[in-house]
Amino acid sequence: MIAASGVAELRHDLTGETFNVNAAALHWEEEGVDERGMGTESVTWAVAEYVTASGEKVSCKFLAYEYPAGVLNYLDYEATNATLVKNFGYAVAIDTDEWGDQD
Repeated sequence: MIAASGVAELRHDLTGETFNVNAAALHWEEEGVDERGMGTESVTWAVAEYVTASGEKVSCKFLAYEYPAGVLNYLDYEATNATLVKNFGYAVAIDTDEWGDQD
């Protein structure tokens, strides 16, 4: 799974109002996307939503793709009424429980 850290910044397209998004405050989900030659491509994603001072909705879906397993392959975002100014830091989180007993 890919882990996000730090703070991203969104800017409203019309007003320029900015929103800071803390990676730790979002609910991140992971899902398999496609079976490919070197295994499953997976995506880790979360959505942030805000309302501007003028009442307009701003949203951003953050996406981080892992392929093959253990390799951060691609970052993307889908924003509504906003531009991503600064993205999170991303890294592959290694689950040591999957390694089993190494004794």
